[in-house]
Amino acid sequence: MVWSFVSSVVSSFASGLSSLGSALSSFANGISAVIGAISSALPKLGEALGQFANALLKGLGILKPDEDIEEQGERALQAAEQGITADKFDDFDDYVAALRSFELDPDKADKRSRAEKLSAGIGVGTVALEKKFELEPGSLNGIWLLPLANPEYFTAARVGDLVRGGKFSGDIHAYLERRLSVGEGHRFETALANAGGNGDKQTLFQALDQACDGWADIQAKLAQKNEK
Repeated sequence: MVWSFVSSVVSSFASGLSSLGSALSSFANGISAVIGAISSALPKLGEALGQFANALLKGLGILKPDEDIEEQGERALQAAEQGITADKFDDFDDYVAALRSFELDPDKADKRSRAEKLSAGIGVGTVALEKKFELEPGSLNGIWLLPLANPEYFTAARVGDLVRGGKFSGDIHAYLERRLSVGEGHRFETALANAGGNGDKQTLFQALDQACDGWADIQAKLAQKNEK
């Protein structure tokens, strides 16, 4: 991995997300480090991810039309400082409602990096999606990497259709890094193709292969940052 040059920043993301409650622990201990590293080192990709997250979460009814993923993340982080965490609510929707009514401290918000806000907002959004579509905790963690690796194919609309169609089977991050076995990779591709309904499966498989190449390019850029 090539995250060493942002290790301290990444650690702060995981710590901040862990403070939001155990419901977000899977995200905090896994993909948040990747999102944090990319957003910090490659801000244009971070901005693109924020736009994707806003579109996807609004399209699936998680965010309201006038809401923003970074503001949602800031609300979650500030609320946690006052003891308002997901674990304090029996229903995750009630937690999200509490975040909406939480009054932000603009001075604190100004001092926090966009990457931290984005990572926290996506963490809350991920759990909200899993709750809404009754999916296993952590099963959607890696969906945020797909539009970074192949933005032309994995649009917010297309990923939204895949989320509605059924749960992702397998570790998306490991798939993109080609760390899955042949059998695991095949199961992941098949599950995704079946979730996509009547779309062109061959096109999907090609898009996934291109996404793996795109992810390798992102890792190369991060490695270059590490050398500077």
